Amino acid sequence: MKNKRSKLYSYKMTDDSGFAPNPYHGILTLATCKPRMRHNTQVGNWVAGFTSARCGNTPVGQEKLIYLMKVTEKLTFDEYWEQHPEKHNDPEANHDDPHWCGDNVYRPLGNGEYEQMKNDHHDEKNKAHDLGSKQVLLSEEFYYFGKDNALELPSKIRPNVPKVQSSYGMITYDIEALIEYVRQQQPKLSAKR
Repeated sequence: MKNKRSKLYSYKMTDDSGFAPNPYHGILTLATCKPRMRHNTQVGNWVAGFTSARCGNTPVGQEKLIYLMKVTEKLTFDEYWEQHPEKHNDPEANHDDPHWCGDNVYRPLGNGEYEQMKNDHHDEKNKAHDLGSKQVLLSEEFYYFGKDNALELPSKIRPNVPKVQSSYGMITYDIEALIEYVRQQQPKLSAKR
């Protein structure tokens, strides 16, 4: 029987702007994009974002790790809006300010509907996709390298990485060696439990 706590969802990223995932304010969040993965992933699971031809210019089989997160909490958009105002987006902020890429952009209207707040990352064409799951993944243990400093992984601990974009991600079990290896590296941003 597989250990649910050692389950990893891997996917290829198409962009790394600090919006999805959002690694700022001491907690990494995934509140937009990947609705099916956000819906299926449970607290205790891990998520890994990898470079791609579009993000990091890496060919299939040579993808590097942009980030690794342990899901420590899962909130609805309503709960996320209320509990994490520091993640609200401020499109007027300087691009070096983490508030510029805040991913908390769906304000609940109280009737099951959401208003998309002005931001420079997603517009109305992304709204239906983002709201395909009303779940937000949060991590208090994460390791964010960014696409420019993405981590090359030794082949013996490399997880399953999809060859193409995948809405669910690709699952790998028995990832303890991978987690330990990443914990020993020097990421751009991290928070450890």
